[in-house]
Amino acid sequence: MALPYYKLKNLKYLYTLVFLLIILFSCEEDPDIINPEEVNTWKYYNTSNGLTDNMIYSIKQDKSGNIWVGTDRGGINMFDGSKWINYTVYDGLLSNRVYAIDQDADGTMWFGTSAGINLLIDQEMYYIDKIGDLPIVPISLFNDSKKRMWIGTEGQGIFMYDENGFNYALLDKTEYWYINYITEDLKNNVWFATFGGALYFDGIAFSVFDETHGLNHNYVTYILEDSWGDIWFSSFEAEYLTRYNGTDVELISLFNGKPISGVSSMVQDLNRNIWFTTGGAGIVKYNGAEMLTIKIHDGLKDNWVLCSTLDKDGNLWFGTLEGGINVYITK
Repeated sequence: MALPYYKLKNLKYLYTLVFLLIILFSCEEDPDIINPEEVNTWKYYNTSNGLTDNMIYSIKQDKSGNIWVGTDRGGINMFDGSKWINYTVYDGLLSNRVYAIDQDADGTMWFGTSAGINLLIDQEMYYIDKIGDLPIVPISLFNDSKKRMWIGTEGQGIFMYDENGFNYALLDKTEYWYINYITEDLKNNVWFATFGGALYFDGIAFSVFDETHGLNHNYVTYILEDSWGDIWFSSFEAEYLTRYNGTDVELISLFNGKPISGVSSMVQDLNRNIWFTTGGAGIVKYNGAEMLTIKIHDGLKDNWVLCSTLDKDGNLWFGTLEGGINVYITK
């Protein structure tokens, strides 16, 4: 028996509705599926969306996952994952020029400014503008595995703070008094990048690793220990990087057919690629076999990249001279 026309019409609407619902639910986003359009892409932060300055000297992620940024004239910017919070001289900073940031074992944030050190403790800002009678300009900070805070200065040498207070490292050459960067290796040696080579402290004494030991150039800008335990040294004489395995020295060429300028920082990603930031030549990515240059036409906002860090999610944060922060989303 044939169905009446109105019933056939209603069934047609029903089938159409079911078909549309199937399409709708099949297109609903699964939160566990990675959107490929958001991977291997860039995100940007600048004065248009949260930063107080586009010139970035330092980037540090704290134990809670917040990203802290030191700027040239805008003080400190902190990103909590959803919004930016700013700290300036009006909040107690000694200066709006912030060279270095680190966090100690107690959770206190340390800021190295052009006028001294600031400490952020329970949202209260404190300051240290002198150590003893000596005014200091801290340009590098590092909290080591023994809970010591190392302070590298611009011409005043190295200070160290522990439970007994401040200590001063007596260095015999003025070239060692400029401390560009501080880090620690897996053997708990603390390394210092200086104008006169690399220094390292083994817990007892300071030793020197310089051109007489095979270092490419004594003006060391940055030191990185990679996941294999090799230590890399960069400099403003950037034709070669120095890689040291504890016994042998190897010079690694940055040249890949494009001009290269001084290397300002290095960071290794979760896939063991090493990224070198440069002054004017963008970023150079090394996969262990070849160098790949990344510049403005590849997604950067500025070819002058001053600093870098890897966050807990594996994303790479790059601070630039004029282009704010460029974040490379890796996964």
